[in-house]
Amino acid sequence: MRGSRIFWGIVLAVAGLVLLLLNLGLLPGEFWGLLWAIGLIVLGAWLLLTPVLYRREKATKTLSIPVEDLRDAEIQMEHGAGRLEIRAASDAGYSLLEGTFTGGVESIVRKDGTTGWLNLKVPGDMFWGAPWMTHPEGIHWNIGLNRSIPLRLRIKMGAGENRLDLADLQVKDLQIETGASSTWLRLPAAAGHTRAVIKSGAAAMEVHIPETVAARIEVKSGLSSVVVDQTRFVQQGSVYQSVDFDTAVHRVDILAETGVGSLEIR
Repeated sequence: MRGSRIFWGIVLAVAGLVLLLLNLGLLPGEFWGLLWAIGLIVLGAWLLLTPVLYRREKATKTLSIPVEDLRDAEIQMEHGAGRLEIRAASDAGYSLLEGTFTGGVESIVRKDGTTGWLNLKVPGDMFWGAPWMTHPEGIHWNIGLNRSIPLRLRIKMGAGENRLDLADLQVKDLQIETGASSTWLRLPAAAGHTRAVIKSGAAAMEVHIPETVAARIEVKSGLSSVVVDQTRFVQQGSVYQSVDFDTAVHRVDILAETGVGSLEIR
C-alpha cells in the first residue's frame, strides 16, 4: 500500500507541475492532450501490475469485542470489494463480535449504558490503493455476531460475493446497500418482528425467509428480474404477504429496492 501512495502522489505532482507550466506559457497547449494519453497508458499498466506487485501485502486481522453488560447494539459495516460473511458467533454469547478480517479493518466502539454502537470499515489507507488492486481476492471479512441480544445492522457492500446467515441472530432492524455483487441472505428465524430494507444496484440478491417466519414484502424494481415464492406469499400489486402475517409471532417486513439485476425471495 506504500507503493500505492507513492504512485498517486507522483500522478498528482506531475499533473500540478504541467498545469503550472501551461499557465506560465512554458509548454504548448497541445501538451495537455499528450499527457492525458500517456497518463491513461500508465494507469492501465498500474491496474494490471499492482495485483502481482502487492500480492504479499494481504494480512489478516483478528478482532473480538466482548458483549459485557450490553442489552442491545447497533452495528454498522462498510465493506469494500471482496467477500463478506456474517453468521452467529460460536462463543455462547460472550462476544458482541468475533471475526477475521483479511485486508484489515478499522473499528470504533461506543457505549451508552447498556446500548452499544460498533462501526467497522475498510482501513482509510486502502482507498487510494483500491482494495481490488492491492488484494487480488479482495477484502474478506468473516464475522460472528452475538446471538442473544437484539441487534440493528447497517451493512454497505461493494462489488463482490456476500453470504449473510442471520437465522440464529436477534436482528430487529436490517438495512443493506449493495453494488455490483452477488448476495445470499437468510433472515432471522426467531427474532420476533424484524424490519428489513434492501437496496441493490446491478446485483443478484437471493433472500431466504425461514418457514417459521411470516412476511410482508414490498418490491420497488427498475430493470431487475423479480421472483417471489407465491406459494407462501400472496401477491397484491407490488406487495406480497403471508396470510397469517398479522398474527404471526415471528414476522419480517421487507422493503426491497432493486436496480438492474435479479431478486429472488423464497
